Amino acid sequence: MKKDLTTKVLMEYPDVFADIGNVCLFGRRKYIRPEDLELCPQEIFYKETDGQLHEHRGDVRMRLKEKGVEVAILHVENQSEASNVMPLRDLGYIYSGYQAQLRDLKAENRKEGIYYAAKEVGDDQKFRPVISLILYYGTEEWDGPTHLKDMLDIPDDEKELWEGMVEDHKIHLVDLSRQSDEEVSWYESDLWYIVKCLKCGKNKERFRNFLEEGANRRMQHPEAVIDMITAFAGKTKARKLADQIICEQKEKGDDCTMYSFLDYFEEVGLEKGMQKGMQRGMEKGMKEGREKGIEEGQEKLYYKMFSKDHTPEDISEFTGESLEYLYDLKEKYLATVREEGQYGSKKEIGNLPEDY
Repeated sequence: MKKDLTTKVLMEYPDVFADIGNVCLFGRRKYIRPEDLELCPQEIFYKETDGQLHEHRGDVRMRLKEKGVEVAILHVENQSEASNVMPLRDLGYIYSGYQAQLRDLKAENRKEGIYYAAKEVGDDQKFRPVISLILYYGTEEWDGPTHLKDMLDIPDDEKELWEGMVEDHKIHLVDLSRQSDEEVSWYESDLWYIVKCLKCGKNKERFRNFLEEGANRRMQHPEAVIDMITAFAGKTKARKLADQIICEQKEKGDDCTMYSFLDYFEEVGLEKGMQKGMQRGMEKGMKEGREKGIEEGQEKLYYKMFSKDHTPEDISEFTGESLEYLYDLKEKYLATVREEGQYGSKKEIGNLPEDY
């Protein structure tokens, strides 16, 4: 699946769109509520003064409303690579957004039987702000222009003269992989998974930490998150397995987390560094859980390790858990497998002694 398509799908969810706007436009203030957003058509059609119809396509546009009244148009453009004409493109998105409003106002006036001889709209008919945000998903630092003036060929000896007459335009660029850890912690939607993954790059330690944090964090839109992670990693062949895992989790009434997709990551080849990281996350959770008295959720972690051929000796070696307890738990697990089929089958847990 293409990167640009997967990013577009995720951003069309109101909670994700609101999250990026609140963090990157309003400085963490929860100004945008998901229920106040309305998805706009991404193809904008408008007429110029010459009467010719024009079309402008963007990624994701939303109407922001307050008490049902439109207050702004928010536009998010996704970039996986730096563009050397981004300020010019951004101006186009903003311009077409205002032109679309002009078209709607004129249509409204005609419907009401209002016509202006020398004006296109009434003096009291105002436009809503059009705000554009560029999300950059690339791992390399953005090396394209961020100001319109960066694109202009102005003679050095006349720079001061010309720059005073040329209006500049600065893009709202968000370099996701270079946001601070504090900024990333502000994300409340599934965008957190994407940004954390981008920030890891090829750093194995960061990736292990990401797995630990994501192991207990619920995914709101698991299909879109997995699509993005696998698309950016160039691994899309085993996508059906991810769908199967999501369905199984929903049938059980369980939340999807990074831990849910351990088998999937192994299948698509993203798991070489993941297994150790996930085990490290489980170790931490298991030790803390044991100190409080193992709860049902903690037992499921041990069950999962049993189902992946980990012996009580293996688990004890890197968790410090007592063998006596682990053997008792394994017997409980095997009884569950035989009687209820809740966590898998004999085949899934490898070769077992005959008495099992």
